Amino acid sequence: MLAELLGPELHRWNIRIFATDLDAEAIAFGRQGVYSAASVAGLPSELIARYFTVEDGIYHIRKHIRALTVFGQRAPFPRVDLVLCRNALIYFTAELQQRALQLFAYSLRDGGLLALGKAESPSPLGQFFVPEQQQLRVYRRHGERILMPSAHIIYSSPPPTGQHYPPPPGRRVPEHAPPIRGGGHVRPPRGWPHPQLPGRHGGGQSTLRHPGD
Repeated sequence: MLAELLGPELHRWNIRIFATDLDAEAIAFGRQGVYSAASVAGLPSELIARYFTVEDGIYHIRKHIRALTVFGQRAPFPRVDLVLCRNALIYFTAELQQRALQLFAYSLRDGGLLALGKAESPSPLGQFFVPEQQQLRVYRRHGERILMPSAHIIYSSPPPTGQHYPPPPGRRVPEHAPPIRGGGHVRPPRGWPHPQLPGRHGGGQSTLRHPGD
């Protein structure tokens, strides 16, 4: 879409699209930039010819387009222009929705856009987002800057009897809660449901800058 809008001016812009997901296999597949014939069946033939090459019935996105996208399992990135997170927040707890929106508010530049799914809303952090196109669930970032939210994991159900884990900041620490040392991921005990984390169902961020900016 950006290539179509910018046309021959595309090379003059510093464009980076950040595609993120917790699933390493999904990231590895996305990096390949390959599509089946059914996936591109709805595209006009001129767009297919312009942006794809075909090998053995598989459509490969052209390298100069694929190079615009950075794939990874980590986010957020600061000062982006657009965050796309459609139909992911609906799977989160209310508390995790708020944390995800905090990350979006941190990542977006002032005036940047947030696109959500049709059943989603930034109302838990409404002070940072105003409707741009309400019907399409597109919101504009506004208000004061915020610091990067502290990282913590929110579990969807209580731990098994006799086991405790440190709660998010601001909550009472259970008696005999074991400390967390070092970095990396904290895994729940065997039999405890998998934690709900942002990006499980995919998401993306994009930024574009003119060379003069």
